[in-house]
Amino acid sequence: MALALPFAVVCMIMFLGDFVSQKSRGKIPSLLIIAVCFLLGYWTVMPRDILDVTHINQIKNITMLLVLLQVGAMFNLKQLKDEWKAVVVTLFAIAGIVVVAGIGGTLLFGKDMAMVGIPPLTGGGMATIIMSDAASAMGLDKLAMTATIIYIMQGFVGFPLTNYFLRKEGIRLVREYRENTPARAEAGEVHREGSREKGKKTLNDLVPERFKGTSYYFAKLSILALLVYTVDLFTGKYFNVSIIMIAAGILAGHYGLIEKEPLKKANSFGILMMALTASFMRYFAQSTPAQVARLIVPVVSFLVLGTVGIMAFSVPVGKKFGYSLDLSIAIGLNCFLGFPHNFVITNEVVNMLGQTDGEKEHLNKILMSKMIIGSIVSVSVVSALVAGMLVPFLG
Repeated sequence: MALALPFAVVCMIMFLGDFVSQKSRGKIPSLLIIAVCFLLGYWTVMPRDILDVTHINQIKNITMLLVLLQVGAMFNLKQLKDEWKAVVVTLFAIAGIVVVAGIGGTLLFGKDMAMVGIPPLTGGGMATIIMSDAASAMGLDKLAMTATIIYIMQGFVGFPLTNYFLRKEGIRLVREYRENTPARAEAGEVHREGSREKGKKTLNDLVPERFKGTSYYFAKLSILALLVYTVDLFTGKYFNVSIIMIAAGILAGHYGLIEKEPLKKANSFGILMMALTASFMRYFAQSTPAQVARLIVPVVSFLVLGTVGIMAFSVPVGKKFGYSLDLSIAIGLNCFLGFPHNFVITNEVVNMLGQTDGEKEHLNKILMSKMIIGSIVSVSVVSALVAGMLVPFLG
């Protein structure tokens, strides 16, 4: 019972999130429902260590070793060359947060509150830690808590907004795909593409199919992950390991070392993603109703200012690059999400809107790479730099 009951509770919450998302046809993201359930649960009867008791956090650690490699393998090098525009849009979104939240936050709550509010809005957990630790070291415990609560609560803005704009963009893309790709032409295109893929031999083709079971895919991914973390021992102070992991996945997929979706082929993607999604909720375990109540006005204000900044700066740049308003905002909102939250939401939208494998592949090719690259720029790279630059202005 010590394991079975809490595990059943977690699984029921995860199912409820999926159920509501399915019934609403993706209008209500599953992550929002899951987050509300966990938050209310933590504040009432749910033990705050439920994700440790059920070993969800431990499974999450295994998932993080492997899922970034799969994300990288989903891209191709030509596609990545074309995504520099998404990088620029993301950088402008971050600039919008700094400008709008910096000016507005200073006018409303003072300079120090503005300084601690900006880094969490850029999406980085490390940025939040940097700023919270700096504020705490100065005896500014309220400010340290503000940074943490903003980081925890930004998902309540980022989850539904990102889902909304991605869904609108996905509907447009599916409609164009159906109008421009008749059924027979689509079948012929898939057949020709399949023929080309069959004609191109890779290292994967040298392994007989009878050996390609769950252990085969896990063995390859785990060895590649080990190599990445070995490289990270020497490059960790220069690059975040997630960047190296995705780059390794891209190269491994390009040269045929791993398949396009190895975790799905290993029949393990579902359980790993469920654990990963549930593990997000560990951040809510540290919050209390009293903390949220005291900080509700500044937190909501910074979330509004950050959202305005993202939209005001990302849309004009995105339009210059030929992106729609919806896609530009969705890319900018990576600041509120980051990986793997954006991966989960994008994957949910793709599976919800795509009715055929061709439609899903079309959506995935256009949306996923832009969202993942946007999160790498905002969360893994720039957010910590922003926090480091703002710490000297604190106090």
